[in-house]
Amino acid sequence: NGNEYCYKIKGLGYYYSGNYNMPFINFSQEKCETPRDTTPPCAPNLTVHSECTLYQNLLVWTNPNHYCCDDVTGYRIYYSPTLNGNLTLIAEKGNPNDTTYIHNPTYSLAGCYVVTAVDSFLNESSKAHKICVDECTYYNLPNIFTPDANGQNDFFKPGPYRFVEKVDMKIYNRWGKLVFQTDNPDIMWDGKDMDSKKRVTDGVYYYICDVYERRLSGIEPRAITGFIQVMTTKKSGNE
Repeated sequence: NGNEYCYKIKGLGYYYSGNYNMPFINFSQEKCETPRDTTPPCAPNLTVHSECTLYQNLLVWTNPNHYCCDDVTGYRIYYSPTLNGNLTLIAEKGNPNDTTYIHNPTYSLAGCYVVTAVDSFLNESSKAHKICVDECTYYNLPNIFTPDANGQNDFFKPGPYRFVEKVDMKIYNRWGKLVFQTDNPDIMWDGKDMDSKKRVTDGVYYYICDVYERRLSGIEPRAITGFIQVMTTKKSGNE
């Protein structure tokens, strides 16, 4: 690759002169060319592992120089947040021995990845080897809160979460009356009845919630249900 090579043909023959066969030598024109590699390298073998607590995906792949070629000079890393979305170049590596990458996506941990190998003439391997991972489940709700305006645990809300588009939260009392609803993922229920605007009585309430998460197939609802224990030190029915 990149080196010039020159060739010519040497022809040998004889011609008859009197009683003798006289040898002769003839050379063709000299032709010089610089060969160029147009064959792409083979694709790396990729694995992807989601680190849910760190909100990151770890990519690890093989080096094709170790098993099928010898001229890989680097890699290109492509990503799509959905299964059928367009792949976008997110990183390049110029060292063939550097075969790991940590991706911290902002939209969702779900997504698809392709890593291609690039050789010294910028030939690129196939993008057919796509690896996809789905979302980790982050949205969790407590089972007790104390809306007594003391500045501690005054709101019913989820723990730390990411990659939730919205929710459809409905909270009911023991007789099935709807006392609160919201589409805000933070919920922030202050313990008051949405109609009377007064604090509900202490006791057990139950909820039905659809959590709309950003997953590999797009925005997908996940249904969760549970109970909430409302406990205060104030008299029920106060503002």
